[in-house]
Amino acid sequence: MITENDDSGGVSNSRFKLGHKELVLTLDNYDNDIITEKIMLLSKKYGFFRRVPGDGSCFYRAFIFNYLENTVEIKDDDNRKTEAARLRQRVETYMLACYRYDEDLLPAFCGFESVVSLIEQGLAAGELYHMEMTEHVTSQILPLLRSLTEIEIRMSEDYYHAFLPGDYESVSELCIWEVRAEDGEANHMQIRALVDALGIPLILENLDGSSPVRLNPHHIYPSQESKAEELEQSIDSDDTTTPMAHVEREGSRNLSPAERRRLVTLLYRPGHYDIIYPK
Repeated sequence: MITENDDSGGVSNSRFKLGHKELVLTLDNYDNDIITEKIMLLSKKYGFFRRVPGDGSCFYRAFIFNYLENTVEIKDDDNRKTEAARLRQRVETYMLACYRYDEDLLPAFCGFESVVSLIEQGLAAGELYHMEMTEHVTSQILPLLRSLTEIEIRMSEDYYHAFLPGDYESVSELCIWEVRAEDGEANHMQIRALVDALGIPLILENLDGSSPVRLNPHHIYPSQESKAEELEQSIDSDDTTTPMAHVEREGSRNLSPAERRRLVTLLYRPGHYDIIYPK
């Protein structure tokens, strides 16, 4: 296995749930000619990828780790602290919404300050990986992400109800059984919700055996940068409905410098998510 030196120093450590960075060309091709060709195309845009364990939380784990990689290594202190303040405002607003939707979600916010502090303080390249993120992510950050996702879905119930699988009668039922569950896998509904809740743009690169042989990146952008402010206003209102403004935006668009700094890029293979790094 070929890895990037600044991450592993050539040393493998099984304590880490997240893998070291590996060359994109070493991705599993499953002896499939189409996948092999797509890997070649990916390698022209991306240098490395990082394996994430398939434990049901691979999307959440990959999403937050890549976001933190991008933000804790921002060199400019002011830009890094501005991003930390932006994140704090959003999460605190959703935390207040727990009193409106479900106070049982409040304990999940206990690890929030440690996430913000990481961004405020900053880290050198590779340090985040060597902090043994496994236990920290599992015990604190993952429940936070699932709670943010649930609040966003429940806040926008009219929109998400249209996408309910047939075996669920309500958005609340889906949240309890799939979003809160520690091994509940994220589908497009949860991904859309977390992107909106945190205001973090996402690119998903797809790797599967479908034709034609071309890259098919899925760009998911926050529906509104002002969503958190709208939620804050709705908390103070007696009106129990929330205006819907979710619009799926396909194709790339120009990101602001701040959005580019926090942009998350993941690799999707059917049923699983890993992190992938642009050249």
